[in-house]
Amino acid sequence: MRFGHNHPLRDFEHIARRIGQAFAEEQGYPTHSEQEYSIKPATDILEDENNIYFQVELPGVKKEGSKLSISDDNILTISANKEQNLPEGVNVCCRQERKFGNFQRSFKLPDGLDTDKIFAKFDSGVLNITIAKKVEVMPKENVINID
Repeated sequence: MRFGHNHPLRDFEHIARRIGQAFAEEQGYPTHSEQEYSIKPATDILEDENNIYFQVELPGVKKEGSKLSISDDNILTISANKEQNLPEGVNVCCRQERKFGNFQRSFKLPDGLDTDKIFAKFDSGVLNITIAKKVEVMPKENVINID
């Protein structure tokens, strides 16, 4: 329920809304403003013995407008622009549930990945990223004959 400008319970409503937002943030739930304005593509992270895989849903994003980078401190960053393409002559949106604009999503990569061996491909609105794990070389044992 929303109270008018001069209603005595209006301040209480505002306080209750702020407490609800604080609780949601503390529990890791997106707040109303985050849900409404941010683009955070759904991402699955998978792993096998040789690789780590990222599957990032990017419907409506063009490969040409996307950027993938890994920083020196092992942060994988995906950035892109999701453009709204209205039909010609349409300039009013009656209802908009999809989000548009620039976004960026970052992930801290675990140690032990070979970031020189990374492969990325768009397939049906999904960005598939494969990063190879480093091959651990066992130290060579030097056997010495005992006389």
